Amino acid sequence: MLANFVSTSAGMTSSFVVNGLFTFGAGRLTLRHALLFLATTGTVMWLVQPLVIHALDAVVDPILVVKVLAIGASFVLNFLAYRYVVWRRVSPVTPAR
Repeated sequence: MLANFVSTSAGMTSSFVVNGLFTFGAGRLTLRHALLFLATTGTVMWLVQPLVIHALDAVVDPILVVKVLAIGASFVLNFLAYRYVVWRRVSPVTPAR
């Protein structure tokens, strides 16, 4: 159980850093980014993915295909959440004339 916790933590930390700095070009990583990243990743991993698996299991066979489709859906949803929630681009404010 400790090894699972350590490996999951290392994977999430790596994903956070690589996505933030390289994929989405954040100049720096903040606590706000980290909390939003954990919230969105956790929601997709522990809520959305099981719901997708449950919904697809009734109509798709075998279970391996269901799980691959659920992973694909999670990949897309996480990317969208990271892009539009965690590291959303904010337009610079132009001074009034």
